[in-house]
Amino acid sequence: MIKNNLRSGSIRPWAAVDKIVDLLMVAAVIAVLLMMSHVTADVISRLILGRSLPGTIVIVSEYYMVACAFLPLAYTERLGHHISMDAISGLLPRRWGQFQVACGHLVTLVVFSLLTYSAWLTALKKYKLGAFDMESGLRLYVWPSYWLLPVGCGVLCLFVAMRFLQFLIGRMPDSEQLRGDSQL
Repeated sequence: MIKNNLRSGSIRPWAAVDKIVDLLMVAAVIAVLLMMSHVTADVISRLILGRSLPGTIVIVSEYYMVACAFLPLAYTERLGHHISMDAISGLLPRRWGQFQVACGHLVTLVVFSLLTYSAWLTALKKYKLGAFDMESGLRLYVWPSYWLLPVGCGVLCLFVAMRFLQFLIGRMPDSEQLRGDSQL
């Protein structure tokens, strides 16, 4: 986790956003563990019973993988581990480097806000339709999995909006400080 010195001087809502980011990361870790267990059980079932567990492909691809990919987006951003181009920013004065990062946050906020909105509309549509997949004669409802994408992207939007606010009030941590203090 990021050390407390990065959170010092932050406004009260920041702690709530941090807790949400942590909870989504825990949910993603649980999804990884469930996926590993489910796939392992499926392999054992194929070896012993000669057939797969019903629904494995749908559950793994529609739930576990989506959770693993989208729920930890804000956590990854908090650690400063998203793809970035640092060739020029390392040469800039500290404030200009922060300005560059803030501009990146603004672009991220716009792009992921659009993605969140679009994913939200899709999730609503799938919910109203009661979307499901059929596998091995089982009807597996997949509409709940469509909510994972707007949740993960929405929390990322909230996080980068808070980071941008920190920049505006002069309390944004350095990206080097974020990368150096981050530990799982």
